[in-house]
Amino acid sequence: MDNLQSKPLISIQLIRPDTHSLDEVMKHLSADGWEDEGHTEDPANLKRYIEDPDCFLLLAYVNGEVAGMLTAYLHKKTDERGQEMYVDEVETKAAFRRQGVARSMMQHIMEIAREHVCSELWVATETDNDAANALYAGLSPSETEPSVAYIYRL
Repeated sequence: MDNLQSKPLISIQLIRPDTHSLDEVMKHLSADGWEDEGHTEDPANLKRYIEDPDCFLLLAYVNGEVAGMLTAYLHKKTDERGQEMYVDEVETKAAFRRQGVARSMMQHIMEIAREHVCSELWVATETDNDAANALYAGLSPSETEPSVAYIYRL
């Protein structure tokens, strides 16, 4: 008998208003299993986001169940770089971590960035987020930069 575990079937879907209902997406993003960072999904903002062709919301499914989400957007530049893809959020439900969900979403958004002729894709995380840092380093980045973020509440 083979002791190898079978890999989960991961599928990634780009969420657009013509392919997914707002109620369906809200239900998935409001379900249990996500880390609570003090933010609540807002239907009007979610609608605006998925209708914007420069914004990308990916949902990852494992064997048909929503397991992860990624948000990203095209960042327009005034110089020779043209535009870049900025990955804003990557989240995997606790029950699906360490199964390739976040890696699959990152690979999918990289392909979307290539299709949009982006000069680069960038993502940032906290220095103490070991899981995220391992994920991003494992995707063979062209470079890494130390940085500091300044947040201004408006």
